[in-house]
Amino acid sequence: MPRVGCRSDCEDPIATTAGQPIAPARPPTPDGSAPATGATGSSAPGHDAAPGTSRATPKPRLPSPKPLRRLVPLLRPYTGRLAIAFVCLVAAAAAALIFPTVVRYLLDAVFQQHSRSLLNRLALGLVGLFAHKA
Repeated sequence: MPRVGCRSDCEDPIATTAGQPIAPARPPTPDGSAPATGATGSSAPGHDAAPGTSRATPKPRLPSPKPLRRLVPLLRPYTGRLAIAFVCLVAAAAAALIFPTVVRYLLDAVFQQHSRSLLNRLALGLVGLFAHKA
């Protein structure tokens, strides 16, 4: 059957995305406004909001952590190592947050004393610290 209003080289009039057909656009309502759609963008019957009301989009649900429970028996032999790793992680985060404050106090002290040698030692110490951290 020939397609009406379509050139021979045009695509199928019902577009698809990943193999799923896209629903055709709904005509405007009798009052001229656009039809209401549901939270998923679907224009299926039963998903339309009542005229004159606004329906809040529900918050997306977070995935359940229940499937992670299967890992607990596998992690039990490593609880000590995991605790040490957690403590080290917290200490590293604290050091990363404290470091700029300590450097500020050191630089303030160096500039108040007007000591170039102290500034040079501080700069070398910071370079060494960054090299050790990397």
